Amino acid sequence: MNDQAEDYVIRFISRKETKEDVEKLEEWLEEAPSRRNELKQWLVAWDIAGMIKAVNIFSPDKAYQRFRFSIT
Repeated sequence: MNDQAEDYVIRFISRKETKEDVEKLEEWLEEAPSRRNELKQWLVAWDIAGMIKAVNIFSPDKAYQRFRFSIT
């Protein structure tokens, strides 16, 4: 994937795409049909990451506190 296509994908999965991004992304997807499955996987991963953050399963602050406690 080239950097430009990566930018379109990132803006798309983060729901910050422009109309031009969508058009360019569609062109990129049409070049290779297998890219659609790849994009779907990225969307699922993005959504899962958002759910994890939403339910606070992983908290960087809590992880740091556990680390500090474990070394003292």
